[in-house]
Amino acid sequence: NFGNWVLNGEAQNIATNPINKVRIIWHLYDTQGNIIGLTQGFPIPSNLGIGPTTVFNLQEKPTELTRPHKFYQAPFELPSG
Repeated sequence: NFGNWVLNGEAQNIATNPINKVRIIWHLYDTQGNIIGLTQGFPIPSNLGIGPTTVFNLQEKPTELTRPHKFYQAPFELPSG
């Protein structure tokens, strides 16, 4: 994607309740474990019943990182309440 890094994925709601407004946060870290980049977005759909899957696509421009990356994590964040 024009030199950007791309993270594509799929997630499934295996909980016993529907979840709404799921957000994916892509953290990139340097060798010391410091965050050097962060991208976030919502999967499509971001509201999940029990069992369905959702897909996501996040992009990060390597030129926006403060240092070279070593590893990444992409946790899901659920709204509180």
